[in-house]
Amino acid sequence: MKELIERKFGSDGIKYMGPSQEHVQTITWMLHWLLVYSFTSKDLTNTGLFATVLADHRLYGTHFLNAVEMRPEILSKYMISAFILARGQPNDKYKIRKDALEEIALPIVRQETQNPGEQSAFCRFLKAIYVDYDLETAIKIVDEMSAEANDDLFLHNYVFDIKKQAYLLIFEIKCKLFRSVEVSEVSRYLQATTPLEDVVEELERHFSEDGFDI
Repeated sequence: MKELIERKFGSDGIKYMGPSQEHVQTITWMLHWLLVYSFTSKDLTNTGLFATVLADHRLYGTHFLNAVEMRPEILSKYMISAFILARGQPNDKYKIRKDALEEIALPIVRQETQNPGEQSAFCRFLKAIYVDYDLETAIKIVDEMSAEANDDLFLHNYVFDIKKQAYLLIFEIKCKLFRSVEVSEVSRYLQATTPLEDVVEELERHFSEDGFDI
């Protein structure tokens, strides 16, 4: 799908598209098909494709991101899900910026005009960890995110990975804020589904990418 987009528009075709109504409709149409393809493909690693086209501004510009901004109440949930899932993406082809959630997704979430109580759990999760730094609330919201994902046609198959990566993000931020995190707390939320050794290894990977020594 990624190669198809680049073949159709060329390496700079999408990046330098004009603001015409036809181009906006084309980008919107492509974004919705990317959403369907990314979350329904039998190859589960393709979820990273949706994240890539939103985060790689060098290659794709901000056209796809602008389409999300036009309908944030519908699309922000999938953008956040894609960025969260990309954190555990083993495929270098779809790796995105580590700050994508905070630098790309959060501004769109904060611009939404609807009441906070009506926002998706995914939006409230971002605000809890990046605006309020309320990690206890963020932990509670993870269950709400899982429930929303479980009832969603596109996200249903990714409930486990969304929950796992959301918890890992919380503990990563907690380590950065407080310089430590209790192993017992990590195991309380993740040991039942993921071996603790694997959890610690993944946390170490994220920290090493940020330049921290563990």
